[in-house]
Amino acid sequence: MEYLDYDIYNINVISTDTILLSSSYNNKTAFMNAKGEVWKTMDLSPMLQNDGYKYIIYPSANSGGMQSGSSSLIFNLAWRGYMHADTIPRMDEYERLVDWYNNVFNTFYFFEVSNIYDDLITGTFRIKGLYKNWYNIPFAFIEPPFYRIINNKIFVFTTYSDNFLIFDASTFELIRKVKLSSDYTKIGIEPIPLEEESFSNLQEITNQKARKVGYTEDILYDEKSKRYFVMQHHENTNRFRSHQFSIIILDENFEKTVEIPFKEGKIKNWSPIKTDRGLMFCSNSNTDNEDDPKIFYIINF
Repeated sequence: MEYLDYDIYNINVISTDTILLSSSYNNKTAFMNAKGEVWKTMDLSPMLQNDGYKYIIYPSANSGGMQSGSSSLIFNLAWRGYMHADTIPRMDEYERLVDWYNNVFNTFYFFEVSNIYDDLITGTFRIKGLYKNWYNIPFAFIEPPFYRIINNKIFVFTTYSDNFLIFDASTFELIRKVKLSSDYTKIGIEPIPLEEESFSNLQEITNQKARKVGYTEDILYDEKSKRYFVMQHHENTNRFRSHQFSIIILDENFEKTVEIPFKEGKIKNWSPIKTDRGLMFCSNSNTDNEDDPKIFYIINF
C-alpha cells in the first residue's frame, strides 16, 4: 500500500502466488502473494515517453482483465502533454484544450508491458488513434478506462458509442466492431464538440449527457457455455450512476440471446466477479456502514 501511495485501482489475481495491485495515478504495480508479501514492484514512469509526448497509465476500471498471455499486461494510456517545455506551443486556454483533445484523438491508447516476471521488462505503445474507429473528427472524450482481455482479445467499450471494439491482443489489429442494443435503455453519450462555449463547464455537460443514456461497463465470458455477459447501465435522469442495469447475453457470434434487467436497486456494485457458481454481485460497495452491510448475490444463468 505504501509503495502504491495507498491508491489501489485494480486487483488482478493470476494465482495465489501472483496477485497484481495497480494504481491509477503513479504508474506503479506491485506483485503480492496470498500472505500479503510483496515480491516484485514495477514503476513504469521512465518508459512512458514517445515521440515528444509523455503519458500516464491506467489499469482497467474493472477488477482483473489486464493480463495478455502468460507474461504480459496491457494498460490504458492517458496523454499527459509534451515532454519538454520548449516544445509546448503558446496558446490561450481554449486553444490549449483543443490541442489536448486533438492529441487524445491521435495518440496511443494502450501500453503493453512484456516479460513481467523478468528483471528487465519491456514496454510497447499500442493502437494509435483508437477513437478513429468510432469518429472521423476529435471530440472532448472523458471516460474511465473501460476494457477487458478475454481469450487473447481486447474488448474496448466506450461511453460514447453503442459499439464495442475487439482487437487481437498479440497483433493489436482490429478484429470486429459489435453493435449493442438494449430493450431498457439508450446506449452511448453524444460526444461534445471542441467548441469554446462547451469548455466553460465541460464536466457538468458530460454528466448531464451521461444521465440520459446507458453505457457498457464490463464484459465477461463463460467458457463452458461460450457466452458473453455485458453489464449495461440504464439511463437515469436523477443521478449520474444508476443502480439500474441489465445483463445482455451474447452468443459466441455476438448475437444477442436475452437481456435480463435489474431495476430494484438491491445490487449497488454492478461489476461482478465471475465464479464457478455464477456471477457474484455485491449489494453495497461501502464496507464500513454497519446499518447497510454487504450482501452477496450469486446469479447463475
